[in-house]
Amino acid sequence: MLQLARIPPQSVLPHSPTTARHLSLLPAAAPLPVVQQLEQLEQQIRSHKGLELHADWLNEYLDLGLEMACTAGQRQLTALQESWLTRLYNTLRDAALNTSLPSTWRQLCLDYLYQPFFVLSHLYREQPGRGLRLRALVHEFALLSRIG
Repeated sequence: MLQLARIPPQSVLPHSPTTARHLSLLPAAAPLPVVQQLEQLEQQIRSHKGLELHADWLNEYLDLGLEMACTAGQRQLTALQESWLTRLYNTLRDAALNTSLPSTWRQLCLDYLYQPFFVLSHLYREQPGRGLRLRALVHEFALLSRIG
């Protein structure tokens, strides 16, 4: 099992029948504000139009997402861990390929893409039967590296 870092146990949100459905895909220790913060950063990353580069957005986004993936891994929720990592990778990849965004922003997103790529590739190497996903990921990353 891939473990990114040791994270102290966090408090669990109380689950009502209404929120249980919405939180069923989250690790038990994930407070909803963190998920909302992650979603807000995703929206900012995908739609940034300004000339100013916000590396702080990317750093915070990766910190939050990698923490969520790590928590899922510690709880032996490998599919959820993979889902968080894939979400990070796809958000940065999509922003890097979006030609309506400023080229400097697209390049910065591409520069940060290696972090979720690195962790995802290690996760796939540790799991039996993930060779096809690993090869596809490595191939895609190699192609993306050429456009940068």
